[in-house]
Amino acid sequence: MISKFISAYAQQHYFLAEEGIEQAKKDRANYWYIDGSLPEEYPENWSPQRIDSLTDKIVSHRVYPIFHGNFKLPLSSDISTVRATAVTRVCDEIDLSAELAAPLIIHGGAIVEPRLVVKAKKKALDSYLQSLDKIIAYAEKKKVTILLENLSNYKNYRPFHYIFTTPEEYKYVFDRIAAKHVYFFFDVGHGVICDGDPVGVIREFNKRIWGMSFSNNDGIRDLHLGIPEGVINYQKVVDTIIETRWRGVLAFEVRGRSFTQSISDVVKLFEREKLTALA
Repeated sequence: MISKFISAYAQQHYFLAEEGIEQAKKDRANYWYIDGSLPEEYPENWSPQRIDSLTDKIVSHRVYPIFHGNFKLPLSSDISTVRATAVTRVCDEIDLSAELAAPLIIHGGAIVEPRLVVKAKKKALDSYLQSLDKIIAYAEKKKVTILLENLSNYKNYRPFHYIFTTPEEYKYVFDRIAAKHVYFFFDVGHGVICDGDPVGVIREFNKRIWGMSFSNNDGIRDLHLGIPEGVINYQKVVDTIIETRWRGVLAFEVRGRSFTQSISDVVKLFEREKLTALA
């Protein structure tokens, strides 16, 4: 382990599930992502035979799945029939996650609004909460842990807007969720887009955060760069993890840099903090 603050490591390589688990085993990861936005991973494309085969590999490899639900599902839509269909799809993902003994990451989705953006986003958050009420109730029956992941707060792509992108939105949602098995999966790369403050988010929400996803970018686009390659000061992120005594799963969603290299990048940050403390 890098640190007592990291309970496990996860990787996301956008592979199909069967290839992903093999790569995760090779890299000695504890978890790997199954990417629910890939058509091949839609719940209807999982036969009982495929589920059984992957379950056997999970047991033999001792590498465990995190089902990364389809972020395109419109769970915040103000059109009730559209939202109801999206909720049904998430329930299908819950069924599959239960079969695989995997936590499920879900997202706030997106809305389209050219003019009354503030009002529309408030309505979207309430719609998201309506979706979550049904999703959480179903997940509790299936004993599936739900992880809410933040999306990027793009401000320059009107009329398109992601939902669940800012500390104010995180607080609004979590203040209204009473369920015990619903947590925050904080994507640090998403959290910095358009002047975001990921360090502040970790300080405020660390008790809610089940896991974090590390990548870097230019503060404008979600580029999934390596840890040292963008505007995020990951030394401050690591210092804040230590300061708050957060503990959880650390995921890497990095392109152009191996899982092992990403681990090494973070090791250096934790080691630097130890050296500073000893100085």
